[in-house]
Amino acid sequence: MFNQFHSLLEIGTERSEWSISVRVQALWKSINRTTNEFRGYNMVLTDVQMNVTFFNLFGESFEKALKAMAEAEVVIVIACAKVNKYEGELYLTNYPATRFYLNPKHYSLIEFENSITRKKAEEQLLSKMFTIAEIKNLTDTHIQKDVRCSVKVKKVEEQYNWYENCCPGCGEEVNKVEGRFRCTTECKRNIPWPDKRFRLTTVCSDASGILAIIFPDDEIQRIIGKEVFDIENDESQVGADGSTFPPLLKQFEKRDYIVTITISALNINKTCKVYKAKKLDNPEENLGENEPAELKSAETVDHTMETVSETVAEPRTSSPPTEKSSNRPRGIKNKIPVKCGILAETPNTKMKKS
Repeated sequence: MFNQFHSLLEIGTERSEWSISVRVQALWKSINRTTNEFRGYNMVLTDVQMNVTFFNLFGESFEKALKAMAEAEVVIVIACAKVNKYEGELYLTNYPATRFYLNPKHYSLIEFENSITRKKAEEQLLSKMFTIAEIKNLTDTHIQKDVRCSVKVKKVEEQYNWYENCCPGCGEEVNKVEGRFRCTTECKRNIPWPDKRFRLTTVCSDASGILAIIFPDDEIQRIIGKEVFDIENDESQVGADGSTFPPLLKQFEKRDYIVTITISALNINKTCKVYKAKKLDNPEENLGENEPAELKSAETVDHTMETVSETVAEPRTSSPPTEKSSNRPRGIKNKIPVKCGILAETPNTKMKKS
């Protein structure tokens, strides 16, 4: 699925997911200077690519070593090179102290290779369309993995709250503690004004069963074009007292979606039978057959086409029928030219006055 990476300069607000290849340049904790509370991690990411030039014997030795590698994928580590700039582009040039290593057995590179393998496995997993029955029977190997399924939304539950109060720092749900909102996870701090995000509980189905799925905030915003604050302050949606379920959120009912679900350990252990969606897509034109084999009818209906013969009446024209007509080429008639005289000038005629 992800056959290319996006540049950091291309990232914008029109999408919620981007595929990028970056390097962590710096990483540090974010701590409140007043309360010394942990707020999260800050990091600097870069995706700068540089050209590499090896000169003379060093370049020849690198070429020989690269050709001698039996592995299909080679990780190259260049040490002690100098960064130069030529015609506006960055280059790495070698000096006598420069060294290169091909597929070194280093723990960081082993983790890098494992991450690539995991990425390929996730792409293969997302390429398959699961049924609800298959999702309910997934094993431990699918914990924290994303799977896709094609479902129809049967009902949007109105008895549950359609939004949740979240911590602006870590994004976790916050509750009131002694009359004040407080984040009880990593932040461990009071929240004067929590963020509000959609939390829509739906009942979805396909030919194999029914599944309770919670739709995510960013996908709901993308589809309806509104935030929680917009609907919460609209009396036509929530009523004068704010207790009415918004009719705008009922538009998800009776619609088909391709839902990407993140499988949690609670789902695998059957502790929680409610699944959380990560992404919503419109159904594709051809999704294949998702109906389980046991639900298909074993009967096969034989449709035969009857041949109907009709008598075609002779057309009432002088031309013969097609089967009796001749394809023999006809001769070309000789044309005799006829002489005619043309006046050199056309005399002017007088117009009658009315």
